Amino acid sequence: MSFLSIPKLPMPGYGKQLCDAIGATQCDIEQVKSADLAKRFKDNSIPGGKYILFSAGHVMLYNSDINTLYEYNYGGFKTTPAGQRQLQAPQDLWWMRKLGDAYNSSFM
Repeated sequence: MSFLSIPKLPMPGYGKQLCDAIGATQCDIEQVKSADLAKRFKDNSIPGGKYILFSAGHVMLYNSDINTLYEYNYGGFKTTPAGQRQLQAPQDLWWMRKLGDAYNSSFM
């Protein structure tokens, strides 16, 4: 949240509320299975831009321009080539929303 300059989220404070708070828009990547999303990452087939990727248990940032995931997890902040990240989620479902251009500078 600090990366995106958000002081707090409305309850219950999940990925959807984060996306709503910063105006991230739907991009037809909704309720996608981990294997399908991993294939998109390996194929580098997601249109260019910056995204929020979330499941019922985790939130990550994604830079499609360089096919890289960013997350804060056990052990601290991590940057991982998206095609190398093993995806796991409750119910095996992920959502992705596109960030507006105003957030591009946060990825430099």
